[in-house]
Amino acid sequence: MGHRGFGGTVSNDTVEAILLPLSTPSALRTAHDENRVFAGKPPDTGAVQTRFLRMFGAPREIIAAPVRLKERVVCLLFGSNPRADLARTADEVAAVARAMEEAYLRIIRDGKRPPPSS
Repeated sequence: MGHRGFGGTVSNDTVEAILLPLSTPSALRTAHDENRVFAGKPPDTGAVQTRFLRMFGAPREIIAAPVRLKERVVCLLFGSNPRADLARTADEVAAVARAMEEAYLRIIRDGKRPPPSS
């Protein structure tokens, strides 16, 4: 789903090469399928998620938040910060996800408007 990101030693090429199928159990799948913010210790769901998390330093706690257009999840935000209060950070990430939803809708609406006549 994702194609942009940053953090630590993760390069743009690495981010663009990430493939985490939503058919296998993971914290990202939970956020996607349950349409909610996942915040906490990542569940032990197997090698695919373990490799994904290792790219980000194998964080002990993570956040994954869905970005929706209507009821469809179109993007997932993922992050971790070992020095932050997880509950507060989850609220902040959820607010960013809502702002992204509003921005996507605004872009779509603006794209459907006829150009102004001169």
